[in-house]
Amino acid sequence: TNKSGSGGVYISNTGKNAPTVISGNVTSYGDEIEIEGAGPMNISGNVLAADDDVYITNFGSGSGNTTTISGNVTALDYLEIYNLGALSSHLNISGTLTSDYEVDVWSGGNLQLGKVDAGDYAYIGLDGLSSTLNGAVTAGTYLSYYAPAAITKAKPAAVLTAPEVYIESLNFV
Repeated sequence: TNKSGSGGVYISNTGKNAPTVISGNVTSYGDEIEIEGAGPMNISGNVLAADDDVYITNFGSGSGNTTTISGNVTALDYLEIYNLGALSSHLNISGTLTSDYEVDVWSGGNLQLGKVDAGDYAYIGLDGLSSTLNGAVTAGTYLSYYAPAAITKAKPAAVLTAPEVYIESLNFV
């Protein structure tokens, strides 16, 4: 928490293949929260930007690079999570993603996704060959799921809900 939660929070660990581990809660009641890493990333605490955006980006390009988010992530406006690794990378999200406006999730590799609740827009995408949807993905206006090369497994709780839904997947089971 920065300035008793009233300022923004910026966490950067850009050392090549250097692990980024956040086990406590990260909170801002003012500006945005931005978390960047270039190696394995593990966020087990909750991330809350009550009045702004959350940006979590893993730039790591090492083989099998993994981003794991088990805490809940909440933003007022934009909530963006990007795993920009190679095809062999993994983005594993078991925590709930919540935004009053838009949730964007992208993985250069494979994806496991928990619950998503977006007030207006949800954009989920990956370049990898495997995706598992473990929770409901809900958007108030539009939901896009883009995984053209992936076999997507939807668990029973993984209901995709919005007035307009776009799905592109190699195989959806």
